[in-house]
Amino acid sequence: MNGFSKWPDDAVSRQATVAIASELLRRATQLPHYTQQGLANLVNGFCKWPEDAVCRKATVAIAGEVLRRAAQLRDLTQQGLANLVNGFSKWPEELAVRRAAVALAREVLRRATQLDDFSQQGLANLVNGFSNWPEELPCAQVTVMLAGEVLRRTERGTGLSDFSAQDLRGIVIGFNRWPRESAARQATIAVINEVLGRGIRLFDFTKPDSENLLDGFSKWPQDAARHQAIAEIIRQLKLTQTGAAQLRTEEK
Repeated sequence: MNGFSKWPDDAVSRQATVAIASELLRRATQLPHYTQQGLANLVNGFCKWPEDAVCRKATVAIAGEVLRRAAQLRDLTQQGLANLVNGFSKWPEELAVRRAAVALAREVLRRATQLDDFSQQGLANLVNGFSNWPEELPCAQVTVMLAGEVLRRTERGTGLSDFSAQDLRGIVIGFNRWPRESAARQATIAVINEVLGRGIRLFDFTKPDSENLLDGFSKWPQDAARHQAIAEIIRQLKLTQTGAAQLRTEEK
């Protein structure tokens, strides 16, 4: 399953994945026999095709199973937990998925002293994933806790230099969906300093990314929004948008 997901643009990989999702739905009564890691691997694969109805249905079925065995979530590896959150976040409007995400948030909260065990990608998947349920209290609580972990990592000798551009992009987009949370704003500023230090062009912010970030910053308290790093990233995002618009005009 994970093998096919490495080529999401390949038609054969997609067909094979949909066939697996269909078979899983046919065997839905056997889901309790799957290992925790097996379920995480399936969700991690299905989420590469979020527009496919069969992958959606299979993921919803898995979400129900994850919720049913909530008491055993402690058996999940850190990577498996992060992969489930990331996968479920592709269908945030599904009720079963939302409930499973809340259960996963509670499990991350239980692991408060183990956050250092999450990889950079795992941390990014958690931040960006949980941001899809801003109205859920456990998701808000875990986001504040993850913000503290990001800030702690900035104090290391290497800072955030070991985070990939993709991971940092996911973290800043995720945290910026919580404009009222002081810890999330502080972590956002720390990540943006790293982004600005590397150069914004390396991060390939899409037009929707830029619009979402600018919308998020507009909801910050005025004193926080005047922070030098925030003012600079807003300026550069607007310049990037203007440049892209001019390029489209010239192409016409």
